Order: sequence, then C-alpha cells, then structure tokens
Amino acid sequence: MIILQSFLQALIDETLLLVKAASDGDFNIRVDVTKHEGEYGRIIEGETPLLTAW
Repeated sequence: MIILQSFLQALIDETLLLVKAASDGDFNIRVDVTKHEGEYGRIIEGETPLLTAW
C-alpha cells in the first residue's frame, strides 16, 4: 500500500508541476517519464501532448 501511495503522490506532484508551469505560461516544461513505472508513466507521457498543443 505504501508503494502505491508513493507512485500516486509522484504522479500528483508531476501533474501539479505541469499545471503550475502552464498557468504561468511556460509550455516548454516536460517531466521525466522514466521516473514513473508502468501505467503511471503512460499517464505522464500522455500529458506532454496537451502542453505541446498550446
């Protein structure tokens, strides 16, 4: 359970980082997908095209 919480917290932290950067007008920031395993990495990877589209 602790490992799951750790993965979820990392996902939340990275998402908040992207949201903050985008709200500040910085659409060049990217996160390191390799820090996230499995489906969590796919979620983070899927957020990148959202910023690129702007």
